[in-house]
Amino acid sequence: MLKRIYNLIRESKDGGETTAGGVEEPLMIDHEQARHAQQNGAQMIDVRERDEWEAGHIAGALFYPVTRISSDPEIEVDPNTPIVTYCKAGGRAERAAEVLRAAGYRDVRAMSGGFADWQAAGYPTE
Repeated sequence: MLKRIYNLIRESKDGGETTAGGVEEPLMIDHEQARHAQQNGAQMIDVRERDEWEAGHIAGALFYPVTRISSDPEIEVDPNTPIVTYCKAGGRAERAAEVLRAAGYRDVRAMSGGFADWQAAGYPTE
């Protein structure tokens, strides 16, 4: 299954997702768009390492390190629920979002800028 997922990612031309209306949705969003998504029901997924998570994370986020998602992309979130992945700077979040999309999660975005941008904006953390 992992080989199929990685092949799907490789075949993707730009990492975007096409909606039912044929509009290409961007994979990466900024912290303001991520906050708006969260307020509208998106589940935030922290893909950093445990020590980063324990030092602070977005309020209400779930913890799934990118290494875990890469090896087993099944997470305890309904595949139809919007998801926003985040990390320190955006690279791991983008990788995790690509894997989740390839695994069948329909509406996945990755937050660029990372947790520091979220904190600097004064958005809720735990």
